[in-house]
Amino acid sequence: MDIEKIERTIRTTLWFAGAAVVLAIGCYVYWFYFKLGRDFSPDPDAWGQLGDYIGGLLNPIVAVCTFYWLTQSVRLQKTELSDTRVALVKSQIAQEKQARIALLAARIDSINIRLTLLSGELSYRRQKRHLYIELANHGNTIRPVISEYGRTVHPIEIIKGEAERIEFLEQQQFSLTDQLNEVLRAAEKESL
Repeated sequence: MDIEKIERTIRTTLWFAGAAVVLAIGCYVYWFYFKLGRDFSPDPDAWGQLGDYIGGLLNPIVAVCTFYWLTQSVRLQKTELSDTRVALVKSQIAQEKQARIALLAARIDSINIRLTLLSGELSYRRQKRHLYIELANHGNTIRPVISEYGRTVHPIEIIKGEAERIEFLEQQQFSLTDQLNEVLRAAEKESL
């Protein structure tokens, strides 16, 4: 039921109850005052009988109106509870979707951070390899150098070690890039 229809029905019910009161009192006054020509009685018993008469007529009308509005309010509450239940289910689904999207976003951020760190290490290793290549090519003789660990080694050993390390890091970078693309596809599906 919409609110305007409920308001109209309430107004109609009030008009009906008010008309019943006026009609009950009007009929009594008409019958005894106009039809039978009796005056208003100063006797309290007569007024008590009038109250019993009006109460006897109006109590069933009020009871019917009350019962009607009781059933209407139960129906309205049942409809609202059903609508609330549907809204809660929709809200739960939306919250679960937001949680999945937030989890995917966190995974994307994590992979991006790891890729950034890996990219920095790759850059460092490539520069280091390039430096040792220049040292190895400098002059006619290749002289041993001191490694970052303080050992005396031949530059070719360092270049080979760095080449292996760079290859390993590049494989990790490709793997992380594949993971990132997979997570991005999942995020795209989730956001649809």
